[in-house]
Amino acid sequence: MKKLYYINPADKDKNMKCLGRSIRNMLKKIKKPVQVTFEKAKMKKTLPQNSYFHLLASMICKETGEDMEDFKFRLKLKLGYYQVVKVNEVDEKRPKSLSKASLEDLILFIDAAMEVCDYLNIKFMLPDEYFRKIGVK
Repeated sequence: MKKLYYINPADKDKNMKCLGRSIRNMLKKIKKPVQVTFEKAKMKKTLPQNSYFHLLASMICKETGEDMEDFKFRLKLKLGYYQVVKVNEVDEKRPKSLSKASLEDLILFIDAAMEVCDYLNIKFMLPDEYFRKIGVK
């Protein structure tokens, strides 16, 4: 019997108490020794987040005439979203794919794209408005 719990330590003791009760209830049902492992959860980006970032990026590219891939490439380098690889004994920065981006990574990209939109005076919907418009709660 596997059960996954997500805990936000910022929620004070509420989640910890709930988790404790849940574990005790599970142990009562199992009646055998168990091993419990805790890992930090890595939250994945969402499709609405991804589409919002690409909406902002496309608005920027339309305004500047820059190619979308070039814009994302520059943004990845600026935000430090790359890996360093040796090419002919020289360190080279290679941007990582956004397909592997975490929730936190994509939030940074969205914030940076919003700053660029502000700088270029591009009017855009805030994330809350966009998510409501596409029906995400």
